[in-house]
Amino acid sequence: MLVGLATPMGLATLVGLVTLMGLATLVGLATLLGPAATGSIGVRQPVSSLQFELIYFNISLITQKEQYRWYQVTYQLGVFISRSSVNLFTITHLWLLPILQMGNVVIFSTQVWFEYIPWIWAVFALIFWEGLLGGAAYVNTFYQISKAVDNEKQREFSMGAASISDSVGVAIAGATSLPVHSWLCRIKGG
Repeated sequence: MLVGLATPMGLATLVGLVTLMGLATLVGLATLLGPAATGSIGVRQPVSSLQFELIYFNISLITQKEQYRWYQVTYQLGVFISRSSVNLFTITHLWLLPILQMGNVVIFSTQVWFEYIPWIWAVFALIFWEGLLGGAAYVNTFYQISKAVDNEKQREFSMGAASISDSVGVAIAGATSLPVHSWLCRIKGG
């Protein structure tokens, strides 16, 4: 039987998605890179690094700790593949990536309440997909900055601003996840 997000460990799915991905994405989208006053081309960054989902399956052949480790490996594999693919193909419509990531937020958020994902392999596939999206957003943002901003000083500033927006988004998400986790545990009876 699927325990889903009924356990405090499982509740981290929504916390991880809504905070580490959703808030970081919103912070990244709100950050316009490059000094507009000097005429540089601004690039919006869909920040979405370090997010992963954690759903615990009670009848799985692997323990909860092993599931967590395999979720991490699956996510990082997706990130590695997408970050390594920028020379093969690039994504110029960066705004599309956070929209797709919000689709994952919807899927995993509804999983909290309805527990409809019956197989651990489906979760692995979704986590791999999230890794692909996160890695693609990160690498293509920096690639677009390196190509779109001609002035070296402005490019350096833009890359620094992108790095800071990534870190700030993750920090805000991490701080937000603590009260959200407690709230979810209270409402789900965990």
